[in-house]
Amino acid sequence: MKRLFGYFLMGLGWLIFWPVQIGVAVYGIYYIVTAFINAGVIAGLISIPVTGICLAVFYLLVHVIATPYSALVSSLLGTEKRQRELWERQRKEQEAEMLADEHLKGDSERRKALSKLGMTSQEIEDKMIKSDEEIDKGVVEMFRNQNKPELAKKEIAELRALIAYHKRRYHALDSPEISDAAYDYLKHRLRLLEEAYPQFATRQSK
Repeated sequence: MKRLFGYFLMGLGWLIFWPVQIGVAVYGIYYIVTAFINAGVIAGLISIPVTGICLAVFYLLVHVIATPYSALVSSLLGTEKRQRELWERQRKEQEAEMLADEHLKGDSERRKALSKLGMTSQEIEDKMIKSDEEIDKGVVEMFRNQNKPELAKKEIAELRALIAYHKRRYHALDSPEISDAAYDYLKHRLRLLEEAYPQFATRQSK
């Protein structure tokens, strides 16, 4: 019923706002033309800025009225909430891409530095794994020290939903929207959060 009323208001808005705006614009053009014809060139030239100002004021008033009206319609249809969710998802995706890229660059620089020390490929790999494990332990400890279970629970739920969304995009639709590195970053952060707050871990996680 709520959505139905929202669609009704949206249709009503289209029927009222657009015809009125178009009608006023057409009348403004008609007024200028008739001023040129009936009152002469000078009066016609004067009518142009006067009409422009009147139209600007009118459209400003329409905007003032239409903005809360559109917000009401969006609220009834739930489009505002979906738009916020979309923006939040895109923000998290961009953040994941950026951090994944920084991680890859950092790994590359560490490998080069270790290689210059004369380490073999296997030694470098073992060193990288050990270093990553130590970093992960530090991150988990930081999450625990923050002691914000409600925020962690919220982020864990958001990460699960985001990972499920991109998993479907990749496997079911064959149309990925983020890189493999960003996807791995999301899963890695989820694992660390669940390790810090095991009460929110699922059977699949364990």
